[in-house]
Amino acid sequence: DQVVESLKNVSIFLESCLALPQGIRNYRNKSTDGLSLFMVLGWVGGDAFKLMYFVYNMLILSGEGKQNDCATFIAGCLVAIFFDLLVVFQLTVWYPTPGVLRLRSRIEMALRHWKTNKDDRGDLLGGRNATESQDGFVLRTLKRVTCCWTRGTRRATQPS
Repeated sequence: DQVVESLKNVSIFLESCLALPQGIRNYRNKSTDGLSLFMVLGWVGGDAFKLMYFVYNMLILSGEGKQNDCATFIAGCLVAIFFDLLVVFQLTVWYPTPGVLRLRSRIEMALRHWKTNKDDRGDLLGGRNATESQDGFVLRTLKRVTCCWTRGTRRATQPS
């Protein structure tokens, strides 16, 4: 039983540190070239869902008076999320790729446009006082960004 418990702890530790070698590589190379933002966000999302599952499971089992060992899994998820977010930070702030820089500028441009042209209610996609050209610009920009994400391309097109 002690061997199985040790194997569980070692496996949780190893799994929680999966993003660490990537973070070290990024730091040494001062670059995140070839690294997909959406893959890294997938890491964060997966670890966040695991964390929610273990917290929920711990609360349910403790409420029923059953013994559980979710604390080890929760700690592993928190460590994994920390390393995942470190790589996200490297990719978006410290060593952004050209694709991330283009995405960032497109988001900033869409937000600036939205802030200067939103209607009285603050609707992003228009409302009573928004013009069709404003709606069209925001919708075209969002469509192009999501098309680039789904196709996996690194080059976003400029809005027309």
